[in-house]
Amino acid sequence: MLYKKSFIKRQFSAVFLFLVSCTSLHDIYADSLNIRSTSSSAQESFPLIKKIIIKGTNSVDEAVIKNRLPYEVNKPFNPTFSTEAINQLYNLGIFSQITVSEEKVGSNECNLIITLEEYALVDDFLFKGVNHFEKEKLLEKLHLSENDRLDTEKVIRTAHSLKKLYQDVQYLNVHIDTKIIPNPENSQKKIAVFTVDEGKKVRIRKVNFHGSEQVPFYSYCHLIFTRPMWLLSTTDDSGKVDEIMLEQDKHRIEYFYQDQGFLMAKVSGIEIEPVDEGFRDVTFYIREGHKFKIRYLNVECSDEEFTDKDLAKYIAFDEGDTYSRTKIVDSINNLKSALGEYGFIFADVYPQLKPLEDQNLVDVSFIVEKSHKLFANNINIVGNNITRDKVIRRQVTFEEGDLITSQKLEMSKLNVEYLSYFERGSVNWKINKVTETLADLTLSVHEARTGHLNFNMTYGADRGSANDSLKFGLDLGKSNIGGLGFDANAIVQASPKSFQRGEFRIFDPYFLDNRISIGFSTYIKRDEYEQWGYLQTRPVEKLWGISSQVGFTLDSIDPKLHWLTEIGTEHVSYNNHNLIVEGISSDVFQDIVKLRFIEGTINWLSFTLLKDTRNHKVYPNQGYRLELSSKFALPFVNQTFSFYKFELEGSWYTPIIGPDSLVLTLHGRGSIIDRFQSDKSIPYKELFQMGGQGTVRGFLWGGVGPVWAPTNAPLGSKRAIQFNAELVFPLVPDYSMKGHFFYDAGAGWRTVVDGIPEDSQRENIKRNNFEMRHSVGFGLNLMQPVPAKIDWGYKLDRKKKEGESASEFHLSMNYAW
Repeated sequence: MLYKKSFIKRQFSAVFLFLVSCTSLHDIYADSLNIRSTSSSAQESFPLIKKIIIKGTNSVDEAVIKNRLPYEVNKPFNPTFSTEAINQLYNLGIFSQITVSEEKVGSNECNLIITLEEYALVDDFLFKGVNHFEKEKLLEKLHLSENDRLDTEKVIRTAHSLKKLYQDVQYLNVHIDTKIIPNPENSQKKIAVFTVDEGKKVRIRKVNFHGSEQVPFYSYCHLIFTRPMWLLSTTDDSGKVDEIMLEQDKHRIEYFYQDQGFLMAKVSGIEIEPVDEGFRDVTFYIREGHKFKIRYLNVECSDEEFTDKDLAKYIAFDEGDTYSRTKIVDSINNLKSALGEYGFIFADVYPQLKPLEDQNLVDVSFIVEKSHKLFANNINIVGNNITRDKVIRRQVTFEEGDLITSQKLEMSKLNVEYLSYFERGSVNWKINKVTETLADLTLSVHEARTGHLNFNMTYGADRGSANDSLKFGLDLGKSNIGGLGFDANAIVQASPKSFQRGEFRIFDPYFLDNRISIGFSTYIKRDEYEQWGYLQTRPVEKLWGISSQVGFTLDSIDPKLHWLTEIGTEHVSYNNHNLIVEGISSDVFQDIVKLRFIEGTINWLSFTLLKDTRNHKVYPNQGYRLELSSKFALPFVNQTFSFYKFELEGSWYTPIIGPDSLVLTLHGRGSIIDRFQSDKSIPYKELFQMGGQGTVRGFLWGGVGPVWAPTNAPLGSKRAIQFNAELVFPLVPDYSMKGHFFYDAGAGWRTVVDGIPEDSQRENIKRNNFEMRHSVGFGLNLMQPVPAKIDWGYKLDRKKKEGESASEFHLSMNYAW
């Protein structure tokens, strides 16, 4: 009975809950119907648009405006869409004010009224009181043009931009008024007027350093951009007040102090104080603090592959040394480079400093986070629109799948730059990690012009000429022909009096895509030796020849080491029938003339061992070049001539300030030539002539070495040595013009004296013994419009009694040692 009662109760409860639920659902459904009904009725309550009326526009067609409205005729007008309508019309950039309103027409109809106010259509700009800028330049810099639409606010913003232009050129007191006036010639358009009071140009009169007690200000004032005005301020931008550069100068001063051990040094403030309308004084307020020393050094690396001792050797200072911020940076770079050699390209190094201020000591720890070793997944090349991929890839020192190291990346970059097919500084690697251990590499290049057609001139003492003379030539060449990496060059050179040189050369450094180079050249030359006086006519040498070259890289020894073999034949002739001594009585001199100007054919073979690590062929700033060359005219293949010739030449480049700001070049060469057989001669053209732009500047061609005393005719040397040093620095930001100072030294001695009696040698041959001559000077290296080198050299050991000039001027095509 109890069971039945409880069962009945449960059944009754279930029925009751079901009825309540049904009632609730009915109410919700009814409410939803009511909402829909209300919404529908609200929609139906919006008035219908009978007309859309556009007011206030003169320059825009009404159809354009209506197409941007979310409203249509005979459709309800919903005010919530008005914001969208206004935004759509503002985007046209024509209207300064827009209003949307309705005008009731009937019980359920309205007219939609769009009221517009257009920006003033400005067809001219007046700049009153502007003396520093031209109007055309101002319009360009301010991005203004005819029929611009401006309102007062936009004109004011333009005035602010104009004021910034003045401030950039040091007119800091400029004041600008603006207004928009009607154009008297066209009532539909306006004129924007900018009235400028330029004021005086403001310059820095004095720079002060307050608080500089332990470190004299003159030791770092040259490092900052902010400097007082002086006589040549236009050349170095000194005297300018530049807030951005002031902030950078603050960091430069702090860096300098911290580099001297003043760990806590700060520039606490910068004050610009007006002196008068045209000058300002700038004061840097410095808190030097105390000089700190290193108490403790440590490298922390969690990887077992490296111990702390392994990495500690890359730190640039020791415990007990004065703290130096530069050495902190050097240590970080050294550690990253060392890790990069093992493939940890993305390794990070963080310095951690713990100063003990009461003891003026600091503990320095370098925290190393190694990452994973990276291997090359894909190697891509971009920017080479002409150069074939294979020409670039053969300069890359690794392949897909190889471990990526910092040395491989840098060496590959230098190899590609050395080709000189690309703009300097445009060769760069980009690394994109694909997985933890794989990365895609992209080598980005920017191709340079590799073809040239140059008309060139040289002036100064040249081969065989004691007098300054003008010569001109045509140089037609093309490197990287068809993007395949081989070169061709043709040269024609002449003087106002005669043809001098014609040459054609073609060279392929990777014949059939192998590391074998081949080359071929043919040439015709004509040289007139003006320095041989007292002859019926001047000696004229005519030379024609052909040669071919084969070379290869000695990869098993050094990938940068090249072996070249060249074979050639050439014929030399002179106007011998006219080379008769006149004006002096000397049979010995006649013998000298005959001995020098011997005609014949020279069949020769040469071998060259070359190593070149320079980063550029014309303007290198690092690396070196070593060349050991030999040339043999063997007696059994030559009837007239027989000789052997050896030359050792080296050049070295290193940046002293920045990569290009100041570069030191050292160059040296030692040469020797002699005969295989005493009954055969050495050609005059093969003897060494010291003096001139390629050897010792400041001297004439052949002016350093043996000469025939009565005439000063250069006899040529069998031995020669030279040394050159240059300091090269840029004169323009794009490095297309550089200046240089130089020191040259050289000597030539031991000439050919076959059959000349010893007493005549002593009497008539000067400078036949070793004597080093010296000169200094300066010059220019030009890349535009054509590569050229201009030098002026001054003799340090001038011999007045022998009639030597104090200096010589040289101009020729540009080259690197």
